[in-house]
Amino acid sequence: MATLENIRKRSGLLLITIGLAMAAFILMDLLGSGDSLIRGNQLMVGKINGRSIDLPEFSERMDQITENYRQTSGDMSLANVTRKQFAEAAWEEFIREYTLTKDLEVLGLSVGDDELYSRIIQHPDILQADAFRDEVTNAFSEARLQQYLTSLQDQRFDNPEANRFWQQWKAFENNMRSEALNNKYNIAISLGIHKPEKLAKFNFELENRVRNVELIPILYSTIPDGDVTVTESDLKSYYKKNKNDFKVDEPYRNFEFVVLDVKPSANDIQQVQDELNKFTRPQLERNRATDTYDTIPPFAEADNDSLFVALRSDLPYRGKFYREALGFNPDYDSIIFAGDATGFVFGPYETNEGDYLALGKVSEVAYLPDSVQARHILIAYQGAERSQAQRAPFEAKELADSLLNILRTDRSQFETLSSDNSDDASAAQQGGDLGWFVENTMTPAFSDFCFTNRTGDIGLIETEFGFHIIEITGQKGSSKAVRIAEIAREIITSEKTDTDVYRKASKIAEAAADADKFAELAREAGAQVRTATDVNRFDETVIGLGANRDLVRWVFDEERRVGHVDVQRSASNSYIVIHVTDIVEDDFAPFESVRETIEDIVFNNKKAAIIRERLQTHLNKEMDVIAQEMNTTVTNTDVPFSSNSIERAGEEPKVVGKIHGIQEQAITVIEGDRGVYVVKVNSTTTAPEQPDYIAEQETYLNSIRGRIPAGVVESKRDAAKIVDRRYKFF
Repeated sequence: MATLENIRKRSGLLLITIGLAMAAFILMDLLGSGDSLIRGNQLMVGKINGRSIDLPEFSERMDQITENYRQTSGDMSLANVTRKQFAEAAWEEFIREYTLTKDLEVLGLSVGDDELYSRIIQHPDILQADAFRDEVTNAFSEARLQQYLTSLQDQRFDNPEANRFWQQWKAFENNMRSEALNNKYNIAISLGIHKPEKLAKFNFELENRVRNVELIPILYSTIPDGDVTVTESDLKSYYKKNKNDFKVDEPYRNFEFVVLDVKPSANDIQQVQDELNKFTRPQLERNRATDTYDTIPPFAEADNDSLFVALRSDLPYRGKFYREALGFNPDYDSIIFAGDATGFVFGPYETNEGDYLALGKVSEVAYLPDSVQARHILIAYQGAERSQAQRAPFEAKELADSLLNILRTDRSQFETLSSDNSDDASAAQQGGDLGWFVENTMTPAFSDFCFTNRTGDIGLIETEFGFHIIEITGQKGSSKAVRIAEIAREIITSEKTDTDVYRKASKIAEAAADADKFAELAREAGAQVRTATDVNRFDETVIGLGANRDLVRWVFDEERRVGHVDVQRSASNSYIVIHVTDIVEDDFAPFESVRETIEDIVFNNKKAAIIRERLQTHLNKEMDVIAQEMNTTVTNTDVPFSSNSIERAGEEPKVVGKIHGIQEQAITVIEGDRGVYVVKVNSTTTAPEQPDYIAEQETYLNSIRGRIPAGVVESKRDAAKIVDRRYKFF
């Protein structure tokens, strides 16, 4: 009772305490949640002209695009694309919707249902689809199309598969409508583009104008670098005066990195060798059924090699034959192919591109045919290589088994069954006959069956193409071969080796602020410091690192600062030490990142000043005298306005432009990118007079029209207010 009384007396304080706690909880949730008023929506992928796009909406659009790609390309596993490409496609769709669509509405452009239907039935994919062809004429049938759509519409609520196809069709309609609208808009723009005849004439005359000049090129490379002094102040002064030349359009990051590969050590390899060598001796293994130990014979004495291997190998039993002519392993061929080497155990040796060590045994010595004749029936299934079949794998197996049962009792039906059922259309036309072929011509499982069995044998095997019913109809020749059984063990990096590499990486990371020490420790670890420059926030790969989206996202994290260091584990089994050196947002490239470029420019500017000073006292002389004084020669050459190069110098577009802007007979000094040029224009050849300039007008208009679709989207993008935060999620 006393306790209750005390609580009642302090109830006011208690309420205040509870209120403060609740307020703190709510405030914490408000500040930390995705909908924080202060931090903004943490699920916002982007914003276009004030319209926010959140992650669920964006992901849904990506899923639609992904599914459409799967159905149209057949690339069900998405082996030929990346997630970034789908994110880019979804983003482009949103930009079009929230920029271009409004203009279309204002202009009154639209695509009605009748017009859309007319476009659909003229679409090549619709016209060529087998599902919409008349069974008699094989021509496109609108009735079949209507029947298909009605069926999907009626079944979409009860049949998930029908609903999926219905959604795909609606997406196809929307894409067709959008494409038609965009075409109308682009046509309207193209009809408003015109090039006046006078402008066409002016451009024609300029492009076909040629000036004959006397030219003295004095290249910057002729001035020794030692004659020029460039100070830090000179470089920074140039950067400050010409900062706009180094403006960047997209944020980027520069960083240093060191890659330390995690590879098995000598001790790791020795451990695998020791494990394999145990199988060359009798072993005691615990029998769980009797709780006793059984003596297991060595590999050489095993009665069932396939079972012995299956219980001890990291790779499936292959039991493949190897011919004497081709050999198996140069270190052991002289023994395993000498006489009857059955039971001979050898190794360990490297296999599977060095990722495994194996202990080999000659299981069998045989004489195999050099060539085989066979026929087959292929029963493919959905997802098999090169397959157009829609049946499931189990359905294909059931069909293949039933056909094989028929053929086991009546081989005479092979040609008919092949013609009616085989998914190998080429062979089916020949009754399934594949003719004569040598080993390794066919896929491995198919070849093994044909060369390790006898003429007349029939059987069923599965390959990447589906299920094959095979009958061997002939065999020729004979050559020695040995069947090899292998116990393979993967060479795995031990935890100790992994830890040792990580410690080296951490030690290198600690020295990142000291460039010399950083490089020294990298060399000691058998690596080197490399640089990644101009890495964009949406990049998926980094030169020298390959695909590494997680690393790119790390360097673009909002909390990232110059000097930050991290050690990351890559998908390629290595440790990467990353040292951020430059963080550039939407402004100007930092001085240090463009220092080398500025040095080249300032060096050339100072060399140009030296050349001008040397020329100063000679410019009132004849060209040949000036050349003699400058230890060079005069070149007489034609310079077309349409050219970008100068004889004896190379690419100099600015110099070409200035040559066409100076007076004839006057000696002029022109500075270029490669040198200083003394120029005297002797004459000008003008373009021939044309009866009209229609061809020039059309050429110009055609070039512009071809750029309209991309140009429209680009102009709308430039005019829009866009916040792009995709890099945080994808």
